[in-house]
Amino acid sequence: MMGIRRVDPGAKKWLSNVSEATSALRNLLGAAEGIRVEEKSVSVAVHWRQAPDHRAAADQVHRVTARIAAETGLRLEAGKLTEELLPPIDMTRGRLSSGFSPLRI
Repeated sequence: MMGIRRVDPGAKKWLSNVSEATSALRNLLGAAEGIRVEEKSVSVAVHWRQAPDHRAAADQVHRVTARIAAETGLRLEAGKLTEELLPPIDMTRGRLSSGFSPLRI
């Protein structure tokens, strides 16, 4: 379903940082086997589920994402076989239930 995109004002000011991080991550990790950079609405994620060596890929991804997070001011959040760089703002369920989400469609 298509709709209107409404970006939380707190996240909106970080969109250029997310774009910068996405470009840097693609340049640094784009050729790595099984590592995928995914640009999202207000964040960027790096996945290594398809990497032949998960441990080596995790180490490589963490080194790069930690550096890019520090350079751009984004918050680094680890997940299962993924790391995501997000704006350093509160994006909790409480904020979502109050009507503001980082992105609404």
